[in-house]
Amino acid sequence: MEGLGDMTGRLFARLVETLQAEFAATGACVAQTAELDDCTEWRRAARVAGHRIGVFVATGYFGPADELVWAKTYDHPVTDADRREARALVESAILATASTDGLLGRTE
Repeated sequence: MEGLGDMTGRLFARLVETLQAEFAATGACVAQTAELDDCTEWRRAARVAGHRIGVFVATGYFGPADELVWAKTYDHPVTDADRREARALVESAILATASTDGLLGRTE
């Protein structure tokens, strides 16, 4: 019989693999905090994923009530363009969430 620690370890490893793939594709990941069981573990998994592919990963929260958690790889110094790109990514995620939740009114 599998113990809870084994199952948790496998879930964490799967999350690390998922984040590694997303970092390889885009260099950044964003998730809605309401959809995560543990934001601290998600951020830790992002840092582990970065370490495994040899890059530094910055993580944090975004939004007035920390609605999003984000992670971005940095294998070079952070530039103003990187900051603008990260902000645009997070803002687009917020707008997408707001529009699907009906927070922006009718979209017809």
